[in-house]
Amino acid sequence: MQEEINPGNESGFARWSAVKAVAENYRNSLETLDWLKAIAKQEIDGGFSRHAAILSLAEHYQSDPEVLSLLKSLAQQAKESFVRKTAVEAIVEYFTQTLGVFELLCEAAVQDPFQRENSKQFNPRQTILESLLARYSTHPKTFKVLHNHRAINDPDEQLREWAQEQLEIHDAKIKMEVRSNN
Repeated sequence: MQEEINPGNESGFARWSAVKAVAENYRNSLETLDWLKAIAKQEIDGGFSRHAAILSLAEHYQSDPEVLSLLKSLAQQAKESFVRKTAVEAIVEYFTQTLGVFELLCEAAVQDPFQRENSKQFNPRQTILESLLARYSTHPKTFKVLHNHRAINDPDEQLREWAQEQLEIHDAKIKMEVRSNN
């Protein structure tokens, strides 16, 4: 989403900043919560407001059970890849210890429909895999998903190459650990 919230796009950045400011300054208001939920669901303004609303919901309203449900829905079903990516980032940042998040990430890593249109796009599957590697690197299913579904079978060449590099790094670490234990 870095290119999406570029301060060079003044009107978009202003909308993003406005949503973040309202969320921060009026976070104790139920009206703000409802407003942020509505914005997160809308397909408006190139995504600036939506991005800010998703991040603000995760940051300020973790105790609201509807927030995680909304984020999960956006991570799996939003049409725009940057919305899916932003929702995944928010879930990973604020809900990693929540039951079912690991499974959600594994499922999304396999089923996300992203198709690259240009080399500068962010692939939500890569964001998901990066999160799995950072937060769940000891879980055996993490490397199964990385190997079976992405390094070999991903339709995105950039992601396949990245996944293969990650597997090589992982294999090298294991070999070093085995040598140091012998």
